[in-house]
Amino acid sequence: MKYVVALNMRRPVRFDYVAAMLVGTLAVLGAVLISLQLTYDHASSRAGSMGSRLAIDLTTRGAVSNEINGWALSAQQQALTVGLGGLGRAISALNAQSPDDVVVGDGDNNASTQLQNEIAAMAATAGENLDPYTAGLVTATLAQIQAELLEQNRQIDLADAEGSRSHIAVLGLTFTALGGVLAGLAVALKETRPGWGILILGCGVAILAIATAVMAAL
Repeated sequence: MKYVVALNMRRPVRFDYVAAMLVGTLAVLGAVLISLQLTYDHASSRAGSMGSRLAIDLTTRGAVSNEINGWALSAQQQALTVGLGGLGRAISALNAQSPDDVVVGDGDNNASTQLQNEIAAMAATAGENLDPYTAGLVTATLAQIQAELLEQNRQIDLADAEGSRSHIAVLGLTFTALGGVLAGLAVALKETRPGWGILILGCGVAILAIATAVMAAL
């Protein structure tokens, strides 16, 4: 009789102990997963914003660089055309023994050379007397643009990776909430066969939540 009474006193304690451990574990898991989800979501948003900003900056740099290089190339071509025309005129004048045309041709050729030098100097000093950002756009080199493109791609990849971790943390929170519902239902049913079944199911869901938390933390 005493053994039966002692057994009856121990069994509810065991059921309540398992239920309490399950609820405590789920509470800790919930706090950890919420922290992970907020951290990853913030990191994903920050990396995505950085990637978008770099994409806009790359587009602007490319447009400004193309405009400046296009202008310099066009001006150089025009100056070269003047020089070639002057050189051809001077050669023709020499053959025709026309000193005046030789002088004009040499003048055009010299003017072309001076103009090309001035265009090169203007292109080299295009970023002077400008604010740092605008100067960076004007004087951007191909190496700088390529480096910024690599950083932009890295930020986008980082945003995707952090976003995936955030989704895994949300899945873990779903398992945690389900485990909490099962634990509450098991406590309501107490130490009955359905109560034990639901409690064991809740422990299984808690294990899934733990596995999800580990995946999110990696």
